[in-house]
Amino acid sequence: VFFGVMVGEQGPSLLEYNVRWGDPETQSILPLLDYDIGDLFEAVALGDISNQRPSFRDGSAVGITIAAPGYPGSYPTGIPVRSMPKPSANHLVFHAATSRSHDGTVLTGGGRCFTAVGLGDDYFKAHAAAMDAAMKVEFDGAWYRPDIGKNFFLD
Repeated sequence: VFFGVMVGEQGPSLLEYNVRWGDPETQSILPLLDYDIGDLFEAVALGDISNQRPSFRDGSAVGITIAAPGYPGSYPTGIPVRSMPKPSANHLVFHAATSRSHDGTVLTGGGRCFTAVGLGDDYFKAHAAAMDAAMKVEFDGAWYRPDIGKNFFLD
């Protein structure tokens, strides 16, 4: 579940409401889920969610997409990834349409290649963790927006 929000001169506006598991918005929300989502899926499959009480842990998550050169327009695929951040309690890195070459090298496969999700007690700590992870994803032409979410905190 995610809300697409655009901040304009009149303030925030809801652009879309959607449910898709692979989107960066979902990848930023799910790490805060303090609940076994398998229980919810099972209840949905059985047709009774009345006893389900999903909850979220306190804190914030920020997702930063690392994109291929040219995205959102035309972009190359098959770019070798030189480095990725080491696993950490304060960030996750989701792959999007990546593959491995015969020698095990990770290769890009789409325009949105990775999402670095930072976790923290507040937005600022989560954003710093996401930025740290995003900077460690290295491949030719990789780029990301360092300003994600900051418009909500500008004067």
